[in-house]
Amino acid sequence: MGLIKKLILLFFLLVVVFAAYSSQDLIKNKINTFLDMQPSAASLDQNQVPAPPVVAESVTSIVVENTSCRINGDCPQGKLCIDGNCQTISSLYTTDCENKCSFSNLTFTTSDGESYTLKEGQGTYTAAGALEWKVSSVPDFCPEEDLVVPLYLYKKNFGKTVDEEVITLKQGQTSNAITHPSMPALKFTVTLQQIKTICSS
Repeated sequence: MGLIKKLILLFFLLVVVFAAYSSQDLIKNKINTFLDMQPSAASLDQNQVPAPPVVAESVTSIVVENTSCRINGDCPQGKLCIDGNCQTISSLYTTDCENKCSFSNLTFTTSDGESYTLKEGQGTYTAAGALEWKVSSVPDFCPEEDLVVPLYLYKKNFGKTVDEEVITLKQGQTSNAITHPSMPALKFTVTLQQIKTICSS
């Protein structure tokens, strides 16, 4: 009986050892299977890579200034309605030179048969004062052959100015018909007959 017990004990030991080895192989297989299921960095699909953040490009809006006008009131502060465009008197002249000129005498004739010789800042009127016009003051300018002379127009109603604008004339040029908002029959024109200048030497 002692031999049989030893054989039975040996059999159980063999069974235990076999079971232990089998368990280790099973665990290894499980681990290998799990690792095989994990994607490597090289096998990642490009679609799975997070896209870089989209940075919105700043858009610079361009504001185009409307320079057209009918009267001075249509223009921003500091500008006048000159020949239908908002601008300044100084923009009509070139001033970056050493020897500069100014107007000495300006001769005009009008559609109502009058003739005037005026200087800067001087003017006259027509239609019983409903339309007043005068030569605008200008900066000293460089000697030029194509000079313009700005005339400031005041349109009045019962002595109160209702419209203001500026027109320019070259020597020998006649203005377009100047009208009045309250006097439809008024069609006044002025002609710049002669420009005389005086220049520094």
